Amino acid sequence: MNPTNDNKPLCLKFAIHMYGNGVGTLRVSIRYTSTSEEQTIPDQLLWEMTGESGNSWYVAQVPISSPVLTYQIVFEGEIGSNNLGVIALDNISFNEEECPVLPQTASKGNGDCTFDENMCLWSNPNQYNKVDDFDWLRQFSLGQTEPRYDHTKRSTDGYFINLNGDQPHRGGTRAWLFSPEFIPQSTVPKCMTFYYYMFERTIDSGGPSLGSLRIYVKTMTDMGEEMSLIWRLNNHQGQ
Repeated sequence: MNPTNDNKPLCLKFAIHMYGNGVGTLRVSIRYTSTSEEQTIPDQLLWEMTGESGNSWYVAQVPISSPVLTYQIVFEGEIGSNNLGVIALDNISFNEEECPVLPQTASKGNGDCTFDENMCLWSNPNQYNKVDDFDWLRQFSLGQTEPRYDHTKRSTDGYFINLNGDQPHRGGTRAWLFSPEFIPQSTVPKCMTFYYYMFERTIDSGGPSLGSLRIYVKTMTDMGEEMSLIWRLNNHQGQ
């Protein structure tokens, strides 16, 4: 397949049926095909599920991003402990859109998270480190607070992380959220996608004063830690 658009990855969708006490493992990997033998890049595991998911068909999906190299998608089925299991695939499609990994437990991307089940490997700083002033909270709104629904399910009982208005704020206070640690595996760039909601209910004559959302890359060098700002957005962005 040809390289993906720089600004819009593909969403690979497929239906799975994994049933029986002997069902094994289904994996989805990306294989880069436009490299020389001297620069072979190992297959990258994107999605993996082990064990049965019930006697029914379910929708699964995973984002695909390869803005530089041509590639193939590889489905791998592994036999389980006995022959009392079925792994079936159907309705494979590629759509030019962003999408979260479904089900979340199948994600192999270190950092992928819909927050529907837990915080995954994302974390607030240890309170004893004293690097920020309050925390990001995993919550849902039940349609009573902003935002009124999450992005993954577009439902009032869908989870997201939020800087809750009930926490005490002062001008200049900050809340950090740390990803899991990433280990470089190839020269292929990675695309980080996320959805944000920045809404200020009341804006006075002085203009918006919501604050800002920033993303940094934290790296370790011989000189110590380095923080590089890569993205920033200020104040109210509407509903």
